Amino acid sequence: MREVYVNIIEIILGAVLIGLGLLYLGAQSSTLQSLVDKISQDLINDRSIYKQYTRANIDQVSDGDLCAAIMGYREIPLMIDEYMIYVGDYDYKKIFTYIKTGHYKKEYIYDDSRTITMIRYSYIDY
Repeated sequence: MREVYVNIIEIILGAVLIGLGLLYLGAQSSTLQSLVDKISQDLINDRSIYKQYTRANIDQVSDGDLCAAIMGYREIPLMIDEYMIYVGDYDYKKIFTYIKTGHYKKEYIYDDSRTITMIRYSYIDY
């Protein structure tokens, strides 16, 4: 008979501990969500992060933005004027000799299934 009471007490204690754990998890989730909301609002208020998107013409990129696109993660080849840069090409010294100071027009090249196959950058002479 004593074992029955011990088992019941263990079940009740287990249920209480699980309940307290879920309560703690809910409180932490709420705190984390409020922290994410505050950080997101601070980022939205700081316009310097979004400054590259405030241009009127998004198809026009600067030479610095082009360098960032080349050094970033690339899944498709790029073409700068007549120079082709393939996905596995990481010779930045050679690639940066292709870039002139100024702005470039950005065009997406598609195949028949409307998949982007290449991004072409053409120098714009002002």
